[in-house]
Amino acid sequence: MSKSLTELLGPDEHVILQTRQHWWVLFVDAALQLLGMLVVGAALLFATQADWFDEHRVGGWLINALWVLLAVLAAIFVWKLLTWLVQKFTVTTTKVVYQHGLLQRDVISVPLVKLDEVTLVQPLMGRVLGFGRLDVENASGGKAPLAGLEYLPKPKTIYREITERARHQRLLEGGGHHDADGDGLVDEPQRPKANRTATRETTSAGDSSAIAANDPVHRSHEPAQDTVADPDGPHVVHTETTTETFSADTTSSDGGGSSDGGGGDGGGGE
Repeated sequence: MSKSLTELLGPDEHVILQTRQHWWVLFVDAALQLLGMLVVGAALLFATQADWFDEHRVGGWLINALWVLLAVLAAIFVWKLLTWLVQKFTVTTTKVVYQHGLLQRDVISVPLVKLDEVTLVQPLMGRVLGFGRLDVENASGGKAPLAGLEYLPKPKTIYREITERARHQRLLEGGGHHDADGDGLVDEPQRPKANRTATRETTSAGDSSAIAANDPVHRSHEPAQDTVADPDGPHVVHTETTTETFSADTTSSDGGGSSDGGGGDGGGGE
């Protein structure tokens, strides 16, 4: 991070991303210079190989003029190259900063909270090479490229970062939200873990009791227990388990009853 950018940041402000315009902008700006350099270079190559330029004084002047023109075009191209290299597009936790200029340093700063509506625009060449622009609403109510830049690299990533952070900045400015860690994003509300654990345990215990109460198989296998007080002491309690046993042979019980009945009759006869 450069010193000039550090001076523009607030006490709790941090840099999220930093880049420069796509290299295609250098080709667009310096296309005439590059074309001119090719034409002048070809002319110099032809002039140095031809005998006519060596035999006439005008030919020598013309060659010198071509060298001067080539040097001027090269200087312009180097100037634009350096200008492109020193420019910086920065997104911080609270604003967008664009620094440009080689000798005269200019700074454009736009607070994120003012970026209400952002439009991503990618022409055909931009989709192929990976550049685009972000249109925002200007003072007159129209649309203009953000910071005047039309060749932003990875425009989708920058678009997502700016729109998301702009939304959080509007929430923080409206009040009722906090940013304790200073990352520019609204803090998520934290729920107490102990309460959630106790609630889950209570719910599980209640469900188990309900299942046991409604399960007929579980109820049928539970032995009935009668509590009888011990006469030897009021504090000693004996638990007697009563288990009902059902006989599968009902015929024997009926036969026993008949024998008893027969015996009774015989006694009566005597």
